[in-house]
Amino acid sequence: MDSTDLWTNAWTAALPAWQAAVRLSGWHPVATAMAHAALALLCLAAGRSARASGTPNPTWPIAAGALLLLAVNTLFALDLLGIEVLRGVARASGWYAARREVQAVVLVAIGLAAVAVWTITRHRPASAAPGTPWLMAGLAVLSGLATLRLVSLHATDELINSRLAGLSLGRLVDALGLGLVAAGAWRGLRAAGH
Repeated sequence: MDSTDLWTNAWTAALPAWQAAVRLSGWHPVATAMAHAALALLCLAAGRSARASGTPNPTWPIAAGALLLLAVNTLFALDLLGIEVLRGVARASGWYAARREVQAVVLVAIGLAAVAVWTITRHRPASAAPGTPWLMAGLAVLSGLATLRLVSLHATDELINSRLAGLSLGRLVDALGLGLVAAGAWRGLRAAGH
């Protein structure tokens, strides 16, 4: 089987599971995607305000783009589609049994990236654009959670889906990330006088 057939077969096999998951997803993905989109607009407003006050900062429109990508992913469960396609390719290629090593490397990379973002945002000078440390921390939480879902290691899936106060830990972490982004964007707007 050539690589085109391998990917086509994996895609064809993945679609039914993905379609069923999207159909049964309920209101939460829609509400979360709307929150991501609203925060993207807030980041664009903070960027526009910063530019109008003479301190342009490319972080705001980049953050808005990242939030829109996360909104689309949340709304259409593209991470689940990616997982199913990659799982099909791994099984057909014969390396599905060895996937744990790849997943472990990705998890270590996530951890290192989180430490790097924390270090960078923690040591930013006071003159840095107001709100960007909060914004970057929130984006790190959101993108880290999305990556953990994409890696789909059984132990991380169980942790993300575990319940705390009636909600899954994944939803609570998502809310934390969105809250940090909102706090950062709000601070960015206030600093520009809006």
